[in-house]
Amino acid sequence: NKIATRINSTSGESYFSILPSESLNLSISLTNYDFGGIITNANVTYRWAYGQGTLLDPENDGTYEIELDNIPAGTYTITITAYAGDDYSFETYEITVNVVSIIPPDFSILFIILAGALVALVTGFTLYQVRFKYPATVRKSRKIRKKISKGKKTKPIKDITSREDSIREHLESNAETLQLEKKTTNGLKEK
Repeated sequence: NKIATRINSTSGESYFSILPSESLNLSISLTNYDFGGIITNANVTYRWAYGQGTLLDPENDGTYEIELDNIPAGTYTITITAYAGDDYSFETYEITVNVVSIIPPDFSILFIILAGALVALVTGFTLYQVRFKYPATVRKSRKIRKKISKGKKTKPIKDITSREDSIREHLESNAETLQLEKKTTNGLKEK
């Protein structure tokens, strides 16, 4: 019988999520389950989409490490294998690395909306100052006054009624509603 072992990350995690600018520090430990303790002097290798290599144990404490730099955005599976002699039974260990690229916010749409709002505001303010600040009759009379002062010919003015005529016309059109009842001298209505 071979000695039962287990490959595990020192953090206990098998899933890591990092940014593209960050590096991944793989730290693996080999555990002897039958007799307890950490296995040292083993050959621990890794393999993934961008190559393969060996994890090193520089302090000879059973912690095998390697640092992976410049990992492109994406999700990757790193397979860890170990060999410490024919007496040990090792299974492969898989680590999933998710490299998430953060896309900076796109301000072009906001810029376009603000520019459109500014154009609409300037257009509205200009139209108010030039055209809608005064009623149409005032604008028309000022235009005619300017033409007269410059000596230009004006279009013939349509029939303009005097104030008294327009009041009289208005009263006559509403005469039925304004009919007054006659009263007698003693305050009784006449029939």
